[in-house]
Amino acid sequence: MHARINRYQFFILVFFFTIGSSILLTPSTLVSTAQQQGWIAGIITLGVGVLLSLLYTTLGARQGTTSLVTYARNLYGNWLGALFGVYYLVFFMILTALVLRDMGDFMTTQILTETPIMQIHIVLMSLIVYATKLGLTSLSRFGELLFPVFLILFILLFFLVTPEIEYRNMLPLFPLAYKDITKGVISFTGFPFLELSVFLVLQPFVQTQASLKKPFILGSLFGGLILVSVTLQSILVMSTELTSTFLYPSYELAKHIKLAYFLERIEAIMAVLWFISLFLKIAITFWASVTLLGDILKLQLYSYLIIPLAVIILIYSITMSPNVMFIWFSAKVWPFYAFVTGFILPVLLLLRKPSSSSDKTVRDTE
Repeated sequence: MHARINRYQFFILVFFFTIGSSILLTPSTLVSTAQQQGWIAGIITLGVGVLLSLLYTTLGARQGTTSLVTYARNLYGNWLGALFGVYYLVFFMILTALVLRDMGDFMTTQILTETPIMQIHIVLMSLIVYATKLGLTSLSRFGELLFPVFLILFILLFFLVTPEIEYRNMLPLFPLAYKDITKGVISFTGFPFLELSVFLVLQPFVQTQASLKKPFILGSLFGGLILVSVTLQSILVMSTELTSTFLYPSYELAKHIKLAYFLERIEAIMAVLWFISLFLKIAITFWASVTLLGDILKLQLYSYLIIPLAVIILIYSITMSPNVMFIWFSAKVWPFYAFVTGFILPVLLLLRKPSSSSDKTVRDTE
């Protein structure tokens, strides 16, 4: 069965993927590197995100309805093209495990403190497996359904936290610390904008291949704006010192909401925002992993790969990190690893023109 999504659904998937787990983690990484100028680094990175979106859509236009692995094989031969696919597969599997671990760490440290992390991972991974079996079309419709819910909750959070803002927390704004801002740009680019290379796998499944630049750019731009606004709010409400200290500053931000002494402790709103975007991000990366592996092995039916890959990712998500502080380590290393799949490999695929056109029909995991 052929999966097809429209351009609006594609925009929503890019939007949610950009936000992902970044809505809780980005403020601390930006502020810890660029201090009170972290939001400036965020705005600069939005421009980098637009350029990366143009890179991916340009490559996607050349691919057409040809899968990423098949396109790489057309350019560099069967074996070298398969190596491109294997590298992307490993990257997406690690990314899936990382985001799954982010979810488990957050739940065990903030909400379900007595629940073993393995149980949380099993429940979430079971939902991801079910969503993948349903296919990309069902996943995109799920995102389409939750998109207005996400926007309403975010706008509510934005206005409720506004009375707690202290503008002096932004000072001193000048002089600009260019070195620190550059570090912030590198960190924010790697997480999440270089990860958007996952849509090289997904683009052939969009119904209209004429131009995906607009939905791709708008999805990454709007998602990035939400991350920058959360970072700025964290600085204005909690100061740079507290924002850089907290592991999940945006979750702590929601704890500051107090309305007429009866509306308090509504940080669950932030948790719901994160669950929606994080679930879709994991589902997209896992779906891409299954699709890539199926293309590498030249299988007609990908559904047999779902359970084995889910077990591997589940085990790796537990063993990859000794504790929650691994997040700080991965935040420093990840941008350089993501640079290979997010920039170098796409450029290599763009620099060489295919010797013969291929109109391989893309398949869903069903």
